[in-house]
Amino acid sequence: MEGSDRRAFVQHRLGAKPLLYQGVDVQQRPKSNERVHVYVDVSGSMSDVVKPLYGAMLDCKDWVANTVHLFSTKVEDITPAELMAGKLSSTGGTDIECVARHMADHSITRAIILTDGFVGAPSKTSASLLAKVRLAAAWVGGSVNKRDIGRFVGRQVDLMLPRTT
Repeated sequence: MEGSDRRAFVQHRLGAKPLLYQGVDVQQRPKSNERVHVYVDVSGSMSDVVKPLYGAMLDCKDWVANTVHLFSTKVEDITPAELMAGKLSSTGGTDIECVARHMADHSITRAIILTDGFVGAPSKTSASLLAKVRLAAAWVGGSVNKRDIGRFVGRQVDLMLPRTT
């Protein structure tokens, strides 16, 4: 199946059925060897959607860097094996400052953040760091806040995930 509807592709990978889409090519390979760094918000407000996000990242492993970055008020890097095992480390809160520092410390220039957006407004220093990154966002959850970091995001998609009750 050919198509370029990225939103439908992600929704399909997350187990949702897109209402309207051009097509989904689930076997498409990345065009370059560069993989994207994924920052997953694992704060308390994201607890209902973490499992589907983990599944989607595993399905898209050809595009994801060899380390996934979990963040709340600190960043913890996990391996694909730990992701597959469902490892979760969270302080409960959320702070974008730790993400900006992590990106700077590891010279990350391209990343996607999976979040509900309630991450706090960045400081002047962190705002400067985030502005240097080619940043995308997948806004996840029933209530989303794009005000905190939306101005730093180039590409973005609003994801609706199936409930995991």
